[in-house]
This record gives sequence, structure tokens and C-alpha cells, in this order.
Amino acid sequence: MTQDVSCGYACIEMFSAWNGRHLTEEDLYNEYGKGITSTGDKFCEEMNMRFPEYTTSIHKYMSNTELIDAAYENLARGVPVPFEWAAKYGDVWTLHYSLLVGMDIPNDKITVANPYGYVEELSVDEFLQRTSFEAYENMPFYFKLAFAIGMFEKNTIFTVHGLNEN
Repeated sequence: MTQDVSCGYACIEMFSAWNGRHLTEEDLYNEYGKGITSTGDKFCEEMNMRFPEYTTSIHKYMSNTELIDAAYENLARGVPVPFEWAAKYGDVWTLHYSLLVGMDIPNDKITVANPYGYVEELSVDEFLQRTSFEAYENMPFYFKLAFAIGMFEKNTIFTVHGLNEN
């Protein structure tokens, strides 16, 4: 899918489609306007409200190993992993939400459903460079400030567990 409103809303729409439901970006926009998922905490709250059959948890500032392990565990249960990262929209770097849909660590391949409208395959190193925002070239000052005050977080993923899981 290709986002029309925001990447956070688009990720919720993609997760909804994976879950057999039909919640769209436009539904979220019509309810809230733009921006309710602009921070990780708000994204997590929205996931928990929209998908009460699951518990979504935010994990911030994880080590690279912790991030890979948590994402792999979630994917091993067959559940896509929402996450925050640096992504290019055309030639411009952005802070972005996407869905991690596959990990093949031995073959150095991470597969991402990017709401910019395509599936992306990355090396593990590139994935970690982008989740840590080290890849973000010429980050604007206001983004640097947002990271400094904790509005945006590095190495952040959202694990999703069914209510009947341990």
C-alpha cells in the first residue's frame, strides 16, 4: 500500500489488513485529523485501542542485539513488527514508521513493508543504521532537539502479543 495521510496511520492500516480487518488511514484521519501517531507512545496507544485482541508494547533505545532478538521473536510468531526508522522519501530523509515483515539473519536480509509504497530488502547493518538514525543525513535541528528531549527515540520497535500468549 502507499500512504495517503501519514506513515503511522498507514502502518496501522497495513496491520489491520494483516489482521483481516479494514481500518484505513482515511478512517483515522477522519476521526483525529493529522498527527495522532507522531510519537512512539501515541502510536502504541493507538495500536492497543484499535487491536484489543493484542497487546502492543513499545521498546525504546534497545541495543542492536535486543532489537534483533525482540523483532525476530515477534516475527517467529507470525506477527509483523511496527518500528521507527530513518527512510528516504525521494531524496529527503524522514522519520518514518514501517512494518518489519521478514528477517533472515544468516543471509543478511531484512524485509520491510514500507508505506511509501514498496517492499524493501536491506542488510542487517543498514537496518540497524537506520533504526538508530545514524543513516539520517543532515538531520534538521528540530529533529535533533526532539531526540534530545525524548520526543523521538532510537532503536524503537513495537512488539505485538495475542492476549492468550505468555
